[in-house]
Amino acid sequence: MQQLWKYGLSLAFFALAALVSGRAAEAPPETYPTLKAGSVTYTNVKVLNKAKYDLFVQHAGGMASIKVKELDKSTQLQLGYTLVEPPPTNAPARVVPALQDIQIDPRLEEMYEQVVWESQEILSQFKPEVVYGAMGALFLVYLFYCYCCRLICRKVGQKAVALVWLPLFKIIPLLRAAGINRGWFLTILIPPVFVIVYIVWCFKIARARGKSAFVGLLLLLPALNVFAFLYLALSDTVSAAQEAALSRVDPFPQHSRRHAA
Repeated sequence: MQQLWKYGLSLAFFALAALVSGRAAEAPPETYPTLKAGSVTYTNVKVLNKAKYDLFVQHAGGMASIKVKELDKSTQLQLGYTLVEPPPTNAPARVVPALQDIQIDPRLEEMYEQVVWESQEILSQFKPEVVYGAMGALFLVYLFYCYCCRLICRKVGQKAVALVWLPLFKIIPLLRAAGINRGWFLTILIPPVFVIVYIVWCFKIARARGKSAFVGLLLLLPALNVFAFLYLALSDTVSAAQEAALSRVDPFPQHSRRHAA
């Protein structure tokens, strides 16, 4: 669930950056009566965006993404592209390429440029107030999620819970609340190991809150984990009798609160 909120917040900030960059870069569009790309000729062309490998245009038949390499040299120069001459065939091959010669796969750059352009086109269809309102609502949801993390940590006796308000670092107090050593925080760098830690955490945090292993199981199920997490955060502490009953069926017993420190 934490990863869901983190990725959602990151996507919202990316959307805002794309919108702001698109607004800031607005300028009188370039227009051409015709534009030929390979064997296709476009008419009434208006240039929407220029990327390193792609040209995004609007024409009489709709919108299109044109590969820059499909344009002739004169058209590329007219559009402001710099022609790169191929290296001579008799040049000696380098055994170890220089750092500046190492380039990202052009297909990945084209994919990135396509995503950015499409994002700007989608966002441009909405009023800025709608976009900012949606981002504000998402931020409030994130704050509520952090507040729930704080409640869980507080209800198991944790005092130092300031990290719950920070993305990613909130994992540390949540691990401590479940009685798991904070050093396991570094497993986020090893996703397969972190998945195992998360599974154990689900059962141990349910046990730490005095709930049954069934609640820990619900934390592993999509959609239901949201309600299970809210239940852990908002429910009251169980009685001593319930605590004793849970200790007999819990698959991950918490022997001592000292492990959380």
